[in-house]
Amino acid sequence: MGPLCGGMGEVGCPGHEDAGAGGRADDPRAGGAVARLLRDAGMRDVAETDVRGFLEPASAAEYWAYCTQVLAPVVAELAAANSAARARIQATVLGRVRAFDRDGQPRLPLHARCITAAK
Repeated sequence: MGPLCGGMGEVGCPGHEDAGAGGRADDPRAGGAVARLLRDAGMRDVAETDVRGFLEPASAAEYWAYCTQVLAPVVAELAAANSAARARIQATVLGRVRAFDRDGQPRLPLHARCITAAK
């Protein structure tokens, strides 16, 4: 579970326990759900590739700023939370990100799935 997901459980973010941001179908652990949808829609040459690497924001605060400004499910859930819950979520996420600090800079492992198809 990524640092953000654990904090979002505070406001009941769907799938926070075992999936990416918001429990999306394109999560690497979803087992080909999107590929099946593409095939069912008549696409051909459907291919899935796992992409692994590291996200290296300058700081935990930069990671938090990115998540709260860009990731739509996060923005929506935080907007629905009261100020005390937002503060707890932020503290949880920042603490989890800081656990990945290497010489003052977080190095967060990432795993995504890239899916391609042709008409």
